[in-house]
Amino acid sequence: MRRFTLVLGIIVLSLSCVEVIDLIPRTGEDVLVVEGVFTTKIKHHEIKLSYTTNYPSNSNVVPERKPISSALVEVISNDGEVISFYESAIGTYSSVDEVGGEIGKEYHLRVVIDDKEYESVPEIITPVTRPDSLYYEYIAEEDKIAVYIETTDPANEQNFYRWSWNSNYIVITNFGDELDCCARCFISKEGNDIVLYEDTYSNGQPIKNKLITKIPVDIKGDYLIFINQMSISLEAYEYYHLLQRQLTSTGNLFDPPPSRLIGNLTSVSGQETVLGYFSVSDEKTIYGQIERAPYFTGLGKVSRYGDCRLLTNSDTITPQLWNTKFLQ
Repeated sequence: MRRFTLVLGIIVLSLSCVEVIDLIPRTGEDVLVVEGVFTTKIKHHEIKLSYTTNYPSNSNVVPERKPISSALVEVISNDGEVISFYESAIGTYSSVDEVGGEIGKEYHLRVVIDDKEYESVPEIITPVTRPDSLYYEYIAEEDKIAVYIETTDPANEQNFYRWSWNSNYIVITNFGDELDCCARCFISKEGNDIVLYEDTYSNGQPIKNKLITKIPVDIKGDYLIFINQMSISLEAYEYYHLLQRQLTSTGNLFDPPPSRLIGNLTSVSGQETVLGYFSVSDEKTIYGQIERAPYFTGLGKVSRYGDCRLLTNSDTITPQLWNTKFLQ
């Protein structure tokens, strides 16, 4: 097991409010799905809009999704600040400016599609502590590397946590002849794990050995991982907890759950159901680089000649913070 040198930074993301409805499928029914997180991290934040149609009764079948274009999307604070979003990809809306929320402020989402308006319940951004350490260990029976964090939970207050992660890893595609371009690329990946914690029975105690994800040892290239620790509300925690349980049958954060999971969005101009959740959060990030070479024994999935730029989410530019040091 290895521990990273701590590299921290703010890299500025009651069941009564979360309702599950069993669905009788109706062909052609459009149900709005809204997903987004607005955090203190300074960046272009994203909101995803889509319609889910033809919900199946079989929980192992993923419902159809149709991205929504030409919507008005805004995040609004309690002091009247309006953060505008534009359609950066079909169904994906990004904030016009790189911006982050402020701790103690209240924010809600406003969406207008044609003549229909939707709003989320306002939520307040509460502070979150910085993770203390990031470490990993090889799980031989799974041929994967488990990645953990440890962090300190504040005393005398109830806290709800969510973790997300994103990464860059290197691939080499020429195993012999030289290529004009390009044999060395970096692949970006965003995790879809839903990792949660609440401190009801451990208030003020260190959070130890919190598993964030498991990385396959399918190639020997290094793996730079960023883990984002976020504060969320009780209502958001309950929503994501239910979503986490439902996704065990579908397996993807952006796949619709097998039944309707009602979050914190409502229709202002009608009575229609809205799915999804808009949450706000403080966000602090820890990162480190994992060596996979000591555990790699096979040929790996990237064992071909060719231009590595053809691989999904690849780039020849070396990521910032590549070659991050770690402590034995």
